[in-house]
Amino acid sequence: MESKETSNASQDVAALALFVIDNSPAMMAYWNANLICQFSNDAYADWFGKSRAEMKGIAMRDALGEIFTMNRKEIQGALAGEKQVFERAVRVADGSLRHSLMTYTPRFKSGKVHGFFVHVADVTPLKLAEVELKSAYAELKATQILLSDAVRENERVRIARDLHDVLGHHLTALNLHLDLALRQALEQDQHAASSKSLAISRDLAQNLLNQVRTVVAMERSNHVSDVRQALQSLCSAIPEPVVTLEFASNVELQCPVMAHTIFSCVQEAITNCIRHARAKKLHIHLARQQDGIVLLMMDDGKGISKEEQGHGLAGMHERVAELGGRMHISSQTDEGFHIHIWLPQKEGQP
Repeated sequence: MESKETSNASQDVAALALFVIDNSPAMMAYWNANLICQFSNDAYADWFGKSRAEMKGIAMRDALGEIFTMNRKEIQGALAGEKQVFERAVRVADGSLRHSLMTYTPRFKSGKVHGFFVHVADVTPLKLAEVELKSAYAELKATQILLSDAVRENERVRIARDLHDVLGHHLTALNLHLDLALRQALEQDQHAASSKSLAISRDLAQNLLNQVRTVVAMERSNHVSDVRQALQSLCSAIPEPVVTLEFASNVELQCPVMAHTIFSCVQEAITNCIRHARAKKLHIHLARQQDGIVLLMMDDGKGISKEEQGHGLAGMHERVAELGGRMHISSQTDEGFHIHIWLPQKEGQP
Protein backbone atom coordinates (compact mmCIF):
# COMPACT_ATOMS: atom_id res chain seq x y z
CA MET A 1 0.00 0.00 0.00
CA GLU A 2 1.33 3.43 -0.97
CA SER A 3 2.46 5.46 2.02
CA LYS A 4 1.22 8.99 2.64
CA GLU A 5 4.70 10.36 1.98
CA THR A 6 4.93 8.56 -1.34
CA SER A 7 1.48 9.81 -2.33
CA ASN A 8 2.37 13.38 -1.42
CA ALA A 9 5.63 13.09 -3.34
CA SER A 10 3.78 11.83 -6.41
CA GLN A 11 1.31 14.71 -6.15
CA ASP A 12 4.19 17.17 -5.87
CA VAL A 13 5.85 15.73 -8.96
CA ALA A 14 2.54 15.86 -10.86
CA ALA A 15 1.94 19.45 -9.75
CA LEU A 16 5.47 20.42 -10.76
CA ALA A 17 5.09 18.72 -14.13
CA LEU A 18 1.78 20.51 -14.70
CA PHE A 19 3.38 23.83 -13.70
CA VAL A 20 6.21 23.30 -16.20
CA ILE A 21 3.83 22.26 -18.97
CA ASP A 22 1.50 25.20 -18.36
CA ASN A 23 4.37 27.66 -18.43
CA SER A 24 5.59 26.39 -21.77
CA PRO A 25 4.69 28.68 -24.70
CA ALA A 26 4.15 25.57 -26.83
CA MET A 27 0.74 23.91 -27.02
CA MET A 28 0.68 20.40 -25.55
CA ALA A 29 -2.24 18.02 -25.60
CA TYR A 30 -3.24 14.39 -25.75
CA TRP A 31 -5.99 13.20 -28.09
CA ASN A 32 -7.39 9.69 -27.92
CA ALA A 33 -8.06 7.45 -30.90
CA ASN A 34 -11.53 9.02 -31.27
CA LEU A 35 -9.87 12.45 -31.50
CA ILE A 36 -11.29 13.62 -28.18
CA CYS A 37 -9.05 15.82 -26.04
CA GLN A 38 -7.96 14.16 -22.79
CA PHE A 39 -5.52 16.85 -21.67
CA SER A 40 -4.19 20.24 -22.76
CA ASN A 41 -1.98 22.91 -21.26
CA ASP A 42 -2.76 26.60 -20.72
CA ALA A 43 -1.15 27.57 -24.06
CA TYR A 44 -4.40 26.59 -25.80
CA ALA A 45 -6.05 29.59 -24.13
CA ASP A 46 -3.44 31.85 -25.75
CA TRP A 47 -3.66 30.20 -29.18
CA PHE A 48 -7.34 29.26 -29.45
CA GLY A 49 -8.98 31.07 -26.55
CA LYS A 50 -9.99 27.84 -24.81
CA SER A 51 -9.07 26.97 -21.23
CA ARG A 52 -8.00 23.50 -20.08
CA ALA A 53 -11.51 22.87 -18.78
CA GLU A 54 -13.03 23.88 -22.12
CA MET A 55 -10.58 21.74 -24.04
CA LYS A 56 -11.12 18.53 -22.07
CA GLY A 57 -13.63 16.31 -23.84
CA ILE A 58 -13.84 18.50 -26.93
CA ALA A 59 -13.60 16.95 -30.39
CA MET A 60 -10.51 17.90 -32.36
CA ARG A 61 -12.63 19.09 -35.29
CA ASP A 62 -14.47 21.54 -33.01
CA ALA A 63 -11.30 22.74 -31.31
CA LEU A 64 -9.20 23.31 -34.42
CA GLY A 65 -11.79 24.40 -36.97
CA GLU A 66 -10.28 24.81 -40.45
CA ILE A 67 -6.90 23.65 -39.15
CA PHE A 68 -8.41 20.19 -38.63
CA THR A 69 -9.04 19.89 -42.37
CA MET A 70 -5.56 21.19 -43.17
CA ASN A 71 -3.98 18.64 -40.80
CA ARG A 72 -6.14 15.68 -41.78
CA LYS A 73 -3.28 13.83 -43.50
CA GLU A 74 -0.96 14.18 -40.48
CA ILE A 75 -3.75 13.18 -38.07
CA GLN A 76 -4.38 10.00 -40.03
CA GLY A 77 -0.65 9.32 -40.11
CA ALA A 78 -0.39 9.63 -36.31
CA LEU A 79 -3.37 7.31 -35.80
CA ALA A 80 -1.63 4.84 -38.14
CA GLY A 81 1.32 4.80 -35.73
CA GLU A 82 3.72 7.12 -37.58
CA LYS A 83 5.21 10.16 -35.90
CA GLN A 84 4.40 13.37 -37.74
CA VAL A 85 6.60 16.50 -37.80
CA PHE A 86 5.47 19.36 -40.03
CA GLU A 87 5.06 23.12 -40.32
CA ARG A 88 1.77 24.98 -40.49
CA ALA A 89 0.64 28.62 -40.39
CA VAL A 90 -2.04 28.96 -37.70
CA ARG A 91 -4.52 31.82 -37.28
CA VAL A 92 -4.80 32.28 -33.50
CA ALA A 93 -7.47 33.80 -31.28
CA ASP A 94 -6.32 37.43 -31.69
CA GLY A 95 -6.37 37.11 -35.48
CA SER A 96 -2.60 37.05 -35.95
CA LEU A 97 -0.81 34.41 -37.96
CA ARG A 98 1.72 32.17 -36.22
CA HIS A 99 4.09 29.85 -37.97
CA SER A 100 4.18 26.62 -36.01
CA LEU A 101 6.19 23.44 -35.88
CA MET A 102 3.82 20.58 -35.04
CA THR A 103 4.72 17.16 -33.72
CA TYR A 104 2.22 14.31 -33.40
CA THR A 105 3.63 11.37 -31.40
CA PRO A 106 1.52 8.16 -31.33
CA ARG A 107 0.89 6.44 -27.99
CA PHE A 108 0.97 2.68 -28.22
CA LYS A 109 -0.67 0.27 -25.77
CA SER A 110 -0.63 -3.46 -26.34
CA GLY A 111 0.62 -2.85 -29.86
CA LYS A 112 -2.26 -0.58 -30.77
CA VAL A 113 -2.43 3.20 -31.15
CA HIS A 114 -4.61 4.63 -28.39
CA GLY A 115 -4.07 8.26 -29.31
CA PHE A 116 -1.29 10.73 -29.84
CA PHE A 117 0.50 13.56 -28.07
CA VAL A 118 0.57 16.98 -29.70
CA HIS A 119 3.36 19.52 -29.36
CA VAL A 120 2.99 22.80 -31.25
CA ALA A 121 5.85 25.30 -31.03
CA ASP A 122 5.64 28.90 -32.22
CA VAL A 123 8.48 29.37 -34.72
CA THR A 124 7.26 32.70 -36.11
CA PRO A 125 10.49 34.59 -35.23
CA LEU A 126 12.57 31.89 -36.93
CA LYS A 127 10.26 31.83 -39.96
CA LEU A 128 10.37 35.59 -40.32
CA ALA A 129 14.15 35.50 -39.97
CA GLU A 130 14.29 32.84 -42.69
CA VAL A 131 12.09 34.91 -44.99
CA GLU A 132 14.16 38.04 -44.35
CA LEU A 133 17.35 36.07 -44.99
CA LYS A 134 16.01 34.81 -48.31
CA SER A 135 14.82 38.31 -49.10
CA ALA A 136 18.26 39.71 -48.34
CA TYR A 137 19.80 37.06 -50.59
CA ALA A 138 17.35 38.00 -53.36
CA GLU A 139 18.29 41.66 -52.94
CA LEU A 140 21.96 40.71 -53.10
CA LYS A 141 21.44 38.79 -56.35
CA ALA A 142 19.47 41.66 -57.85
CA THR A 143 22.12 44.14 -56.78
CA GLN A 144 24.81 41.93 -58.33
CA ILE A 145 22.93 42.16 -61.64
CA LEU A 146 22.93 45.94 -61.42
CA LEU A 147 26.60 46.00 -60.42
CA SER A 148 27.64 43.65 -63.22
CA ASP A 149 25.86 45.91 -65.69
CA ALA A 150 27.66 48.88 -64.16
CA VAL A 151 31.00 47.11 -64.60
CA ARG A 152 30.19 46.38 -68.23
CA GLU A 153 29.16 50.00 -68.68
CA ASN A 154 32.47 51.20 -67.25
CA GLU A 155 34.31 48.87 -69.60
CA ARG A 156 32.38 50.24 -72.57
CA VAL A 157 33.25 53.78 -71.55
CA ARG A 158 36.93 52.79 -71.24
CA ILE A 159 36.93 51.22 -74.69
CA ALA A 160 35.18 54.27 -76.14
CA ARG A 161 37.79 56.52 -74.56
CA ASP A 162 40.60 54.42 -75.98
CA LEU A 163 38.99 54.49 -79.44
CA HIS A 164 38.72 58.24 -79.24
CA ASP A 165 42.20 58.88 -77.81
CA VAL A 166 44.22 56.37 -79.86
CA LEU A 167 42.45 55.34 -83.05
CA GLY A 168 40.68 58.66 -83.47
CA HIS A 169 43.92 60.58 -83.09
CA HIS A 170 45.75 58.52 -85.68
CA LEU A 171 42.85 58.64 -88.13
CA THR A 172 42.73 62.42 -87.81
CA ALA A 173 46.47 62.64 -88.52
CA LEU A 174 46.08 60.25 -91.44
CA ASN A 175 43.33 62.43 -92.92
CA LEU A 176 45.52 65.52 -92.67
CA HIS A 177 48.39 63.81 -94.47
CA LEU A 178 46.11 62.43 -97.17
CA ASP A 179 44.62 65.89 -97.75
CA LEU A 180 48.11 67.34 -98.06
CA ALA A 181 49.26 64.57 -100.43
CA LEU A 182 46.13 64.98 -102.54
CA ARG A 183 46.63 68.74 -102.92
CA GLN A 184 50.30 68.25 -103.86
CA ALA A 185 49.40 65.58 -106.44
CA LEU A 186 46.75 67.77 -108.00
CA GLU A 187 49.15 70.71 -108.20
CA GLN A 188 51.68 68.55 -110.05
CA ASP A 189 49.33 66.71 -112.38
CA GLN A 190 45.56 67.04 -112.29
CA HIS A 191 45.15 63.86 -114.34
CA ALA A 192 47.54 61.66 -112.41
CA ALA A 193 46.21 58.24 -111.38
CA SER A 194 47.74 58.77 -107.96
CA SER A 195 45.42 61.74 -107.39
CA LYS A 196 42.37 59.51 -107.79
CA SER A 197 43.79 56.86 -105.44
CA LEU A 198 44.64 59.50 -102.86
CA ALA A 199 41.15 60.94 -103.09
CA ILE A 200 39.62 57.50 -102.49
CA SER A 201 42.00 56.86 -99.57
CA ARG A 202 41.14 60.23 -98.09
CA ASP A 203 37.38 59.51 -98.33
CA LEU A 204 37.78 56.04 -96.77
CA ALA A 205 39.82 57.45 -93.90
CA GLN A 206 37.25 60.20 -93.34
CA ASN A 207 34.39 57.68 -93.31
CA LEU A 208 36.27 55.47 -90.86
CA LEU A 209 36.90 58.45 -88.56
CA ASN A 210 33.18 59.35 -88.67
CA GLN A 211 32.24 55.76 -87.76
CA VAL A 212 34.66 55.77 -84.83
CA ARG A 213 33.16 59.03 -83.57
CA THR A 214 29.65 57.58 -83.88
CA VAL A 215 30.59 54.47 -81.89
CA VAL A 216 32.25 56.59 -79.21
CA ALA A 217 29.19 58.83 -78.93
CA MET A 218 26.86 55.83 -78.60
CA GLU A 219 28.97 54.06 -76.01
CA ARG A 220 29.34 57.23 -73.95
CA SER A 221 25.61 57.89 -73.97
CA ASN A 222 23.56 57.03 -70.90
CA HIS A 223 23.00 53.32 -70.56
CA VAL A 224 20.70 51.88 -67.94
CA SER A 225 21.41 48.64 -66.13
CA ASP A 226 18.89 45.92 -66.86
CA VAL A 227 16.54 46.95 -64.08
CA ARG A 228 13.84 44.62 -65.46
CA GLN A 229 16.09 41.58 -64.94
CA ALA A 230 17.15 42.84 -61.52
CA LEU A 231 13.52 43.30 -60.41
CA GLN A 232 12.53 39.88 -61.78
CA SER A 233 15.40 38.28 -59.89
CA LEU A 234 14.42 40.09 -56.70
CA CYS A 235 10.70 39.28 -56.87
CA SER A 236 11.03 35.64 -57.94
CA ALA A 237 13.33 34.78 -55.04
CA ILE A 238 11.00 36.05 -52.28
CA PRO A 239 9.43 32.99 -50.58
CA GLU A 240 6.66 34.85 -48.77
CA PRO A 241 4.55 36.76 -49.67
CA VAL A 242 4.04 35.77 -53.29
CA VAL A 243 5.34 38.69 -55.36
CA THR A 244 4.12 39.22 -58.92
CA LEU A 245 5.84 41.71 -61.22
CA GLU A 246 4.14 43.27 -64.23
CA PHE A 247 6.68 45.21 -66.32
CA ALA A 248 4.94 46.87 -69.27
CA SER A 249 6.67 46.59 -72.66
CA ASN A 250 6.43 50.36 -73.21
CA VAL A 251 8.70 51.15 -70.26
CA GLU A 252 12.16 52.34 -71.29
CA LEU A 253 14.37 53.45 -68.43
CA GLN A 254 17.25 55.36 -69.95
CA CYS A 255 17.93 57.43 -66.83
CA PRO A 256 20.21 55.61 -64.36
CA VAL A 257 18.96 57.69 -61.41
CA MET A 258 15.33 56.86 -62.21
CA ALA A 259 16.15 53.16 -62.62
CA HIS A 260 17.88 53.14 -59.22
CA THR A 261 14.98 55.00 -57.59
CA ILE A 262 12.44 52.49 -58.92
CA PHE A 263 14.55 49.53 -57.80
CA SER A 264 15.02 51.04 -54.31
CA CYS A 265 11.28 51.73 -53.92
CA VAL A 266 10.37 48.17 -54.90
CA GLN A 267 13.02 46.85 -52.54
CA GLU A 268 11.61 48.92 -49.65
CA ALA A 269 8.03 47.86 -50.40
CA ILE A 270 9.00 44.17 -50.30
CA THR A 271 10.86 44.65 -47.03
CA ASN A 272 7.87 46.40 -45.42
CA CYS A 273 5.52 43.72 -46.69
CA ILE A 274 7.64 40.96 -45.14
CA ARG A 275 8.18 42.66 -41.80
CA HIS A 276 4.88 44.37 -41.13
CA ALA A 277 2.03 43.64 -43.52
CA ARG A 278 1.35 39.93 -42.85
CA ALA A 279 0.39 39.84 -46.52
CA LYS A 280 0.04 36.75 -48.68
CA LYS A 281 0.38 38.59 -52.00
CA LEU A 282 2.21 41.64 -53.30
CA HIS A 283 1.58 42.91 -56.83
CA ILE A 284 3.99 45.31 -58.53
CA HIS A 285 3.06 47.08 -61.77
CA LEU A 286 5.39 49.31 -63.79
CA ALA A 287 4.12 51.13 -66.89
CA ARG A 288 4.49 54.30 -68.90
CA GLN A 289 1.59 56.75 -68.84
CA GLN A 290 1.78 59.80 -71.08
CA ASP A 291 4.74 61.85 -69.84
CA GLY A 292 5.79 59.67 -66.92
CA ILE A 293 6.51 56.28 -65.39
CA VAL A 294 3.95 54.85 -62.98
CA LEU A 295 4.88 52.35 -60.28
CA LEU A 296 2.03 50.65 -58.38
CA MET A 297 2.64 48.33 -55.43
CA MET A 298 -0.33 46.65 -53.73
CA ASP A 299 -0.44 44.02 -50.97
CA ASP A 300 -3.33 42.25 -49.26
CA GLY A 301 -1.97 42.65 -45.73
CA LYS A 302 -3.33 44.22 -42.58
CA GLY A 303 -2.58 47.80 -43.62
CA ILE A 304 -1.14 50.52 -41.43
CA SER A 305 -2.19 53.94 -40.22
CA LYS A 306 -0.46 57.17 -41.16
CA GLU A 307 1.12 57.30 -37.70
CA GLU A 308 2.73 53.89 -38.24
CA GLN A 309 4.60 54.90 -41.39
CA GLY A 310 8.34 54.74 -40.71
CA HIS A 311 11.66 55.89 -42.09
CA GLY A 312 11.55 53.51 -45.08
CA LEU A 313 8.45 55.16 -46.54
CA ALA A 314 9.87 58.59 -45.74
CA GLY A 315 12.99 57.64 -47.70
CA MET A 316 10.82 56.60 -50.66
CA HIS A 317 9.05 59.98 -50.55
CA GLU A 318 12.41 61.75 -50.61
CA ARG A 319 13.75 59.71 -53.57
CA VAL A 320 10.61 60.36 -55.59
CA ALA A 321 10.56 64.07 -54.73
CA GLU A 322 14.18 64.49 -55.84
CA LEU A 323 13.13 63.46 -59.37
CA GLY A 324 10.13 65.75 -59.37
CA GLY A 325 7.71 62.87 -58.92
CA ARG A 326 4.70 62.19 -56.71
CA MET A 327 3.95 59.41 -54.25
CA HIS A 328 0.53 58.55 -52.80
CA ILE A 329 -0.21 55.98 -50.10
CA SER A 330 -3.60 54.46 -49.30
CA SER A 331 -4.24 51.96 -46.54
CA GLN A 332 -7.10 50.75 -44.41
CA THR A 333 -7.14 48.13 -41.68
CA ASP A 334 -7.34 44.63 -43.16
CA GLU A 335 -7.63 46.05 -46.70
CA GLY A 336 -4.00 46.05 -47.69
CA PHE A 337 -1.43 48.74 -48.41
CA HIS A 338 -1.18 50.54 -51.76
CA ILE A 339 1.62 52.77 -53.03
CA HIS A 340 1.23 54.86 -56.20
CA ILE A 341 4.39 56.53 -57.57
CA TRP A 342 4.63 58.76 -60.63
CA LEU A 343 7.99 59.88 -62.05
CA PRO A 344 8.24 62.41 -64.90
CA GLN A 345 9.74 61.24 -68.18
CA LYS A 346 9.46 63.41 -71.28
CA GLU A 347 9.79 62.16 -74.83
CA GLY A 348 13.42 61.78 -75.74
CA GLN A 349 14.51 62.07 -72.13
CA PRO A 350 17.50 59.79 -71.44
